[in-house]
Amino acid sequence: MKVALISDIHSNLEALDAVLADIRKLGIREIVCLGDIVGYAADPGPCLDRVMELGCPVLMGNHDQEASRSTPLGNYSELAKAGMVYSRVNLDKDQKKWLASRPMKMKLHGATMVHSSLYEPEEWHYVMDDLGAELHFMNQITQVCFYGHTHVPCVWEKTNEVLLRLLPKTVEIGRGPFYLINVGSVGQPRDKNNRACYAVWNPEDQSVLYRRVAYDFETTQKKIHMAGLPKKMGLRLAEGC
Repeated sequence: MKVALISDIHSNLEALDAVLADIRKLGIREIVCLGDIVGYAADPGPCLDRVMELGCPVLMGNHDQEASRSTPLGNYSELAKAGMVYSRVNLDKDQKKWLASRPMKMKLHGATMVHSSLYEPEEWHYVMDDLGAELHFMNQITQVCFYGHTHVPCVWEKTNEVLLRLLPKTVEIGRGPFYLINVGSVGQPRDKNNRACYAVWNPEDQSVLYRRVAYDFETTQKKIHMAGLPKKMGLRLAEGC
């Protein structure tokens, strides 16, 4: 039994298609999306259609939530706001309704899944440092939790005495510690690696393997330019930042 965990697609159709092809190549049939299908790049509708066609569990991300609304945007960067506005314009009513109905968190095969943090998940906190991780672990009941949101793959390991941040490599989940595992970003990696990132989890032997997939980011960049979105939005895809 293996589960492909994808997150933060952000309207990048070329990256999503490359990842789905890699998942098929591995023979994995179970997929979970941890949110932020839309935002940033130029293909919110096609990306959302792809994910909906999978019929897999999907969590809500903050970009998904904002794209499904018509209320004023909150405290986001100019790049994020541009992508959210573009998504609002280019999604139809049914797509927005579907996004708005996604849950904030879920449990599957004994693990918890959330887009951002189990500490006030509706506030979209970032788990990027020890404080963010400690606040999250105060609310984690299962031994393992998967998340996205930061676009940076990493593994947090928590015991009563020690909190460690581990490199994103193959993880063998031990019996004692609690784990918080960031699956990385399909459509906008920010760890200086421009390849799409996702994770493969085996609930039977409790292992997690990271996968990096090259994709045609130049086509994504051209689409961003043609859509009139900020130039930086495309440039960062080549740099993985």
